Order: sequence, then structure tokens, then C-alpha cells
Amino acid sequence: MSSISTSQKRKRINDPVHGAVFLTPLEYKIATSPAFVRLANVKQLGLGAFVFPGATYSRQEHSMGACHVAGQMLASISHSGVDISDHDYHITRLAALLHDLGHYPFSHATEEAVHLIEGVPALEGSPPTQEYFTDHEEVGKYIIKNDPHISSLLREHGFTADEIVARLDGADNTSLNMLVSSDLDCDRLDYLRRTSLHAGLPYGGVDAEYLIDNLTLDVDGLPCLHSKAIGAADHFLVSRLYDFEQVPFHKAVVGYEEALKKTLAAMMRDGALDLSRRAVAGMVADETWRRFDDQTMMGKIRVFKDEISASSPSDQVIPFVDCILNRRAPKLVLDFQYLDRQSEESEEKFDNLAAECSDLATATYWEFGVDPELTFTWSRSFPMLKGSESGQRIRLLSYGDRSQRSWPIDLAARTLSSKLDGVVLRHFRLYACLNGFPDPKDLRAKIRSRLSSHVDARGLEFDLLEDQD
Repeated sequence: MSSISTSQKRKRINDPVHGAVFLTPLEYKIATSPAFVRLANVKQLGLGAFVFPGATYSRQEHSMGACHVAGQMLASISHSGVDISDHDYHITRLAALLHDLGHYPFSHATEEAVHLIEGVPALEGSPPTQEYFTDHEEVGKYIIKNDPHISSLLREHGFTADEIVARLDGADNTSLNMLVSSDLDCDRLDYLRRTSLHAGLPYGGVDAEYLIDNLTLDVDGLPCLHSKAIGAADHFLVSRLYDFEQVPFHKAVVGYEEALKKTLAAMMRDGALDLSRRAVAGMVADETWRRFDDQTMMGKIRVFKDEISASSPSDQVIPFVDCILNRRAPKLVLDFQYLDRQSEESEEKFDNLAAECSDLATATYWEFGVDPELTFTWSRSFPMLKGSESGQRIRLLSYGDRSQRSWPIDLAARTLSSKLDGVVLRHFRLYACLNGFPDPKDLRAKIRSRLSSHVDARGLEFDLLEDQD
């Protein structure tokens, strides 16, 4: 049986999703360190609360919830007869606790804004090239290794930052990292339920307890579920799809997030915001990173708006800044989506269709006196199942199978997952920022009607989705 010890005195935290959540002394010290407390002011869903007023929960509470779920998953594996050392137990929980540590203010929108400016000419007087962290995971690993509080706390308790980073990377010789990042991990098992609770939507209502209770390791050491949980696992995967469609991909949420990305990219180009690797490392070193949160970023946006309004009142980014500050989302002009088989040919067909619609839209915007600079496209090819290439699919273990080898859920003919493997949701939208026009709703309707007629005349093969304000 497992060697996991539960004799440590623990700190109890009351959580709206899980009830009582317990942290070890080390976990509690990390959770009260400046770099972690910062996450209390970084919303998990970015600007999602502009549309779902209750969806204001933070990455701090999500991270503690993920740590709790990781502990439940480890305990279930242990109860199934698999030995897990105390050290592996604590490393996995710590990795879960720290997995979101590197998120920028407003999370993914800011991360994607960084990608928008990579490769643009450097600002006058700055080095000829700027280096940026590739994503929040890379920022988080840097903080774990270099934040003076977290790194010293880990050393005092017999752990190293490299061990935590290796568990997050999957670079250590264990599959326990899949409990932190895979198709069935502590991250998803927490945020689906947490988003459902706070957004007031049912899509994250999965049977997490049953999934966790049926968790074990197969003969190869891979996390898997007993096959009797196949229905709960299938439902979990489909719930993830609908959660994305209803919350992060909600038409207004996407509009706000894209307006924010344009705003932040303009701020970086103008020198009002520096997210270079050097700047971020400097904030970690002098501990100003602890104050770099959503509130700080919103303050920078307000200052930026005042400065450009005074110096360049006709600046094209101002309407997008106003979308954020005045909470008036860009208008959805055109929306189409369809299910498709993943292939290079189908991807190329989708790209060509999107490009043709964009060209038609540009001509239509000019026809109604709308500068295309006030518009944008949003395009996604969303895989119905993830984890195929990385080997991180949900795996099932049949009772009575002496080999104790598991198999991925998409091989089960009676599951939706088996039908959705290799299927992607193609999603394309056109938006226009019309808030400065006399009657934006009426103007949007006219543009949409004219654009639809152009689309029909071209005989493009897709169905436009009806939009309700």
C-alpha cells in the first residue's frame, strides 16, 4: 500500500466548490507568499465577468482547488493498491498549486497580445530585438526558480524548484505529471465545476467524484480509469467542449477579449507597457511582480487612453480601449461554424473560406463608411478531443484484464469520444467596433444583411448563424 503520510498538521480553507480544502504547512506558506497572493487579483476568466457577472473567481482559488483535486487523485490511486511515495505526493500537489503562477494580468488575452507584437520593429532607443516569454507556463517556471520566497520555502522543506518544474514539464521519470496536465487532470476537474458555479451555467456539472474514485495506474504506470467510469469520462470530455463554447467563446466575451488584445498590443508598441523577458525578470527580482495584476493593468489602460486621446485623438485604437473601459462590446457581424475532419486539406479549405469572407467584409465595411481598422476577425479550429499526439488521452482499464494495460477512450465504440476523435469545430467570426457611430445596432444589421447577400452571391458553402442581441 501507499506510503503517503497524512500526519502533518494542515490548514483548512473553505472553498465554494469543494467545501473544506486542506493545505500542508509548506503549501500554505507558498499560498500566502506575495507571488501567489497576486493571483487573487487575476481573474480566471479574464473579461468573462463583463458578460457573466458572477464569473469573477480568481486564479488563486482555482490553483488551491487544483491542488486539492490533485491530492484526491493521488489518494484514489494509492487506495487502488499503487505505492506513491511521500515525496512524489507532495511534488505533484505543489506542481498543481503552482501551475498557473505565471499568468499575466487578464491571462490569455495578454499572452496572445505578446504574440501579436513579436517580430515588429523595436522601439526607438531599444535593443534591435526583444525577447519574450513564450507563454504563462514559461513565466511560471521562471518564477518558481527565481522568486526569493518560493524557492527558499521549497529548499527549507526538502524540495527543489527544478523538481516542481520537471513535474510540470513532464520531464521527470514519472507519469504523475498527467494528473496536472492531460485530458483528465486536476486543472480541468476544478475549473469546469468552478466556472459552472460562478457563471451560472450547467455545462461543468461533471461527476468528478466518481471519476476520481475510479482512478488508478496501469502496468505501464499511466493514470487510467476503471472501465465502469466510461460514461462519466465521456460526459466529462463533452462538457469541456460546451464549457468553451458557452463561456470563453461566447460572442461578447470574444469581442471584449479581442478588443483588449488590440489595446495591450498598442500599449506595448507605444512603450506604455513592457512585457519583454527582461522586464518580467526585473519585476520578479525586485518583487514588483506581486502588484502586477488585473487592477494594475486596468489602471495602465486608463492612463494610456488619456495620453493617446490628448496626443492622437484620431488614433484607431481608442474605440477598442473604450470597449473595455465603457463595457460596450464590439458588434458581431458574421458568424459561421461547422464540424470537420482534421486534415491539411480541410484546414486549407477553411482558411480559404475565411479569407474570402474577410475580403468581402472589407469591401462591405467601406461601403457603409466603416474603416476596416475598426474591425477584426476571430478564427478557431477547436479539436473535439485533445491529447492524441502527447499520449495524454483518458485511458480505461478493464476488470479481469490480466495484462493490466489500459487503452484510450476513443477506441471504445460505444462512446461519443470514439466518434469525435479527429473531429474539429471550425469557427469563424467577423466583428466591428461601431460604438462611435450614431446607431451601431442598426448599422451592424445593415452591414450583416449586405455581407450575407454577397456571401450568397458567391455561393460559399456554410450556414450563417443567427445572432440575437
